[in-house]
Amino acid sequence: RGKRTQRIIPVIEPLKNYTLEFTQTIGSLYFQHKDYSNIIQKKIVYFLEHVRTQFYLDTNELNKRFIENLALKSGKGQEEANDIIKYILYLNNKPTHTERDLIDLNTKIERFLKK
Repeated sequence: RGKRTQRIIPVIEPLKNYTLEFTQTIGSLYFQHKDYSNIIQKKIVYFLEHVRTQFYLDTNELNKRFIENLALKSGKGQEEANDIIKYILYLNNKPTHTERDLIDLNTKIERFLKK
């Protein structure tokens, strides 16, 4: 035992990330209360934030020029970019929303973000 021995380093388990579970719980809470307008607004905000960070586009004005830039930078067609932005504008102007509106918006966002 002439050599020094290193003491055993304990294994520390990393903290579990509960973000996904929390998000699913909150989402199902909104969905159970049929608060479709709130969910739709949150999805629109999330989508526009994604557009700002991924494509570096200003989302303050969702006009024809924005749609053209979005189509160019995303690599999607002009028609697909026009479709999702027009639908977002339609939902923003609509006073109440239905489950169908939420499903349609989610489908359009997923289709647009799919590579």
